Amino acid sequence: MLLQGDPYAKEWTRRPWVSNLYGYYVVHNGFWGDWSDWEYCSTIRDMDSNGIVRGNKVTGFRLRIEGNQGGGDDTALNGIEVYCQTRAVKTITSGHWGDWQRWGFCPEGHYATGAQFRIEGQQGSGDDTAGNSVNLMCSNGGVVGSHGGFWGG
Repeated sequence: MLLQGDPYAKEWTRRPWVSNLYGYYVVHNGFWGDWSDWEYCSTIRDMDSNGIVRGNKVTGFRLRIEGNQGGGDDTALNGIEVYCQTRAVKTITSGHWGDWQRWGFCPEGHYATGAQFRIEGQQGSGDDTAGNSVNLMCSNGGVVGSHGGFWGG
């Protein structure tokens, strides 16, 4: 997922022809799983009056989270869907387990500028869940969540 960047950011993404998408940062690479292909909010792109193509902004999201399985295998965060400024819903990944949680939205007229992930560290002989939750920072400085998750710090 790529998020709308600061207009003064210096790094471009792998799709530099879209003028309002800027660099990405890997804050924590986690312990399990594979990175999927890049996903963009929408295949629809707007062209401004100067002929500059602008990507669509993420304005909301929801998570698919599996709760505590007792003696079974806990998987926690299984899926993420984003809501685009065009009102399109983009499924980043749907996963196999858990329930879709409530939608979290930036206030009207604002969009996501950053993301925070809740990740559980290695549990040794315990049950590892890896990703647990996500918060988005909005362009007004507010933070929006979908579900707090069950594990991790």
